Amino acid sequence: MKNKLPFLLALLLLLTVGFGCSWIDKATSGGGSSDNTNAGNSANPNETAKTGVAECDEFIDILNNDQKKPDEDFVSRKIREYAIDFAKEAIKKNIEDNKGDKTKIAEGCKKAKDDYVKKKDEKNKEEQKKDDKKTDTQKS
Repeated sequence: MKNKLPFLLALLLLLTVGFGCSWIDKATSGGGSSDNTNAGNSANPNETAKTGVAECDEFIDILNNDQKKPDEDFVSRKIREYAIDFAKEAIKKNIEDNKGDKTKIAEGCKKAKDDYVKKKDEKNKEEQKKDDKKTDTQKS
């Protein structure tokens, strides 16, 4: 009887934490039932508006498409949203620094987009290698 009580308390604690985290994740992501049109955590709803520069608009579209991944866990989603918000802030800063000079703005957005796509491809390759290693070890 002495050994069962701590075991039951530990089991109850684990279940409570597990269900609590699951509930928090659903509550913060909207439960998957609502269409979340707000891009990121920023308070400015016009942040996803078009800039008038084709390269910047294309990069913003890529960022907005990457932001919509419903099958991620809470931590991964927040890290990705932070990176996307950081990239959008870089676009805004580039536009403010080079006011009036569309060629410099376009060059800055093109460079930022190329860097983003390159890092995204590297990450996808790393994840693919991890998945390949997992399947190889499971086959053995």
